[in-house]
Amino acid sequence: MINSSVRSTGDKTPNKRQLTDQAIALAMQGDWERAVEMNRQLLTFYPHEIDALNRLGKALSELGLYREAYAAYEQALQQDPGNSIAQRNVVRLRNLALQEDTPRVAAVKSEHIDPRLFVEEQGRTVIAPLEERAPATVLARVTSGDIVYLRPEGRTLYITNASGEVLGHLESRLGDRLIGFMDLGNRYIAAIKSVSDSSISIFIREIYQDPSVQGTPSFARTIQSVGHDDDEELTEYDEMQGEELDHGAERDDDEDSDGEDGDDSLERELGSGFTIEEEDV
Repeated sequence: MINSSVRSTGDKTPNKRQLTDQAIALAMQGDWERAVEMNRQLLTFYPHEIDALNRLGKALSELGLYREAYAAYEQALQQDPGNSIAQRNVVRLRNLALQEDTPRVAAVKSEHIDPRLFVEEQGRTVIAPLEERAPATVLARVTSGDIVYLRPEGRTLYITNASGEVLGHLESRLGDRLIGFMDLGNRYIAAIKSVSDSSISIFIREIYQDPSVQGTPSFARTIQSVGHDDDEELTEYDEMQGEELDHGAERDDDEDSDGEDGDDSLERELGSGFTIEEEDV
């Protein structure tokens, strides 16, 4: 539950850390409308807060307001030309920003994976690129952390978004293996790990193993991380989770203080990206 009251450090200026914490919490809950309001409120008092601009862009993007999202990321780049999150999203949203905004309806609103499930575990998880990817205009509408869905057709395992649009399919060997396990009763959850206008990879986790295949790993060692680079840049979703943890640590450090705002330079760059990269929460 988000507290709508914001403590002020003076007569007029709200506490920046409190606004930031509430903005992050709203994004983690997927309450994008209120996340937009909170980040705009923060920017009213702290117009050079790059993380808030990235969070605003993320929230607007989730609502399908791509022109406004693009403008927020552009503003972040003007203030910090080297900001990788803003750079990535300006590229991602450039074509969508030229189109008329089509706000998402609740029925097809994207869900985000629980960040605790976004941890690799031998035999139970895999990171894999998609083949025969959807056009860039479709990929631009999804972000790191979005839950996606496995749709078998014959022996091909297609991946769709919340709207039912096909994003691509898994490599044949991996797809065929998973379809076999699904036919036997195994269940899986999947989310976008990283996405650009020319590539997309997903994270898949086994969440239930049927007794008939007990002890048999869903993902063999040789396909544990198909096409995945261990040194891959963190997605916005990963960075989002890092920022949330950093803010928690800062609060712990400040418990014995007089309640004044700490050193805001400690705040991490945001990514998705449900961050879990925030993407950029």
